[in-house]
Amino acid sequence: MKMKSGVLSTEFWMTLVATGISMAVLGGLIAEGEVDQVMALAKDAIAGVVAIVSLVTYIISRTNLKREIVRSESGTLPEKDTPQLELPVSETPVELG
Repeated sequence: MKMKSGVLSTEFWMTLVATGISMAVLGGLIAEGEVDQVMALAKDAIAGVVAIVSLVTYIISRTNLKREIVRSESGTLPEKDTPQLELPVSETPVELG
């Protein structure tokens, strides 16, 4: 399994946001009493972004798969680097029922 870049991980973004909020508190931009609310908001925002990115990635992969199915059924040549599936063809007719 190929490991993804650290920048693509949820842990990276949670750490970055937490550090940013801590810096904002130290700099006086956020009052100490508001830290819990800001952290909860940031956590929910990151979770929402992760969910949206996951959904978009799923939609793109399903769309690409369906395009390949349409290409194979219509007889047009698939794009380069598309794996070809070769099914065995029987010379003997098969009777059904």
